[in-house]
Amino acid sequence: VEILRWVYGTDEVRPRRPVVPNNLIAVNQTAFLPANWTVDKALLDPLGYVYVPQACRIAYLPGEGAVGGMAAPRPLFAANCTIHVHYHPCGGSIRDVGLAYMLENALPAYAEGNDMVIVYPQSGSVKNPAGGGCFDWYGAVGQDFDTRTGTQLNFVLRMIRELREAR
Repeated sequence: VEILRWVYGTDEVRPRRPVVPNNLIAVNQTAFLPANWTVDKALLDPLGYVYVPQACRIAYLPGEGAVGGMAAPRPLFAANCTIHVHYHPCGGSIRDVGLAYMLENALPAYAEGNDMVIVYPQSGSVKNPAGGGCFDWYGAVGQDFDTRTGTQLNFVLRMIRELREAR
């Protein structure tokens, strides 16, 4: 909660609310990659996750959304909700620790109480020179890795932009 108070200001963080596991939605990360990139080349997992609290949800099409499904409607969440991107640590991807990390790290409880969408991009674990389940922190995907034009950062920005309801 301290980091949320620092980012949003002490007055802005409302109390936690119960987590709704079905609000964790699997998304196909391939859809957000730059042209001619694959998840393997970008060192990403095919699946990413977004926790969309009740107040931010947009009606889903039948059979879409929820944990386990790959089809997420676009837009996925309302534009008036804030966004928090949470990069998992090395060894902390879905392939390494499962869904528990995303559902039990307190962020979803604060998301429910604060109309905050949590974006959980997922790095790849297989053949990853940065280490098992690590994001590119040194240039394995390109020398612009730490800029907005870097593949992984650009991918996350596209993910946010395309999943958010048009303003």
